[in-house]
Amino acid sequence: MPDKVTLKDVLGKSEIMFWMGIIAVIVSVILSSNTILVRIALLEQKLETLDPMIALVWGTAVDQYFGTETAAEDWGDSGDVDIAQVQLCAGSVALPFQPKSYEVELDDCQRYFETSYNTGVTPGTASAAGFIRIVGFTTTLGQKYLMTTFKTKKRTTPTIAYYDYAGTVSRVSAIDNSGGRTDGVAAGTDGIFETNFGVYITSTASGMLYSYTASAEL
Repeated sequence: MPDKVTLKDVLGKSEIMFWMGIIAVIVSVILSSNTILVRIALLEQKLETLDPMIALVWGTAVDQYFGTETAAEDWGDSGDVDIAQVQLCAGSVALPFQPKSYEVELDDCQRYFETSYNTGVTPGTASAAGFIRIVGFTTTLGQKYLMTTFKTKKRTTPTIAYYDYAGTVSRVSAIDNSGGRTDGVAAGTDGIFETNFGVYITSTASGMLYSYTASAEL
């Protein structure tokens, strides 16, 4: 007796093709006045592959879904399509979807890229939110150094970009004893690692501030 029984062992090829020809899954989602139609049909597929034929169309007329309409979809109407809960699985078995929390997803992303700016703020924007600041240096002329620790260890040594309060790249803002701020001060980086990096200025300032991005993307 064979180890397993397949459809080919039970039904004839013509019967299998008949049932395959009538299997269809139609999912309709209404967005505003438009209908997104996803039609997954197993039609005249080879028995060896059973690869599904997937058609995704967008429009308002029946002719755009069925019939003799052959014009390419122009996506002329408004609306959005969101695709969610997609994951890649190693091997030949599709595992159940395993959602991640926002915190875990963010931590995974920050292994490749992070910014000191608030979420949604474009790097280089003139913004006080998220800047790194240190004060208390002596006001004598000398090198003032600030080491910043990353939120997440990077996958490799990252590329650093830093910005002053006004959003100028490769510059920092110097702070004087009275709390006054001078933007556009030249600075440099030193000691860039997977876990942290340093920025320094040579100045009489008693402090400095900057925002940054760290990129370790593939």
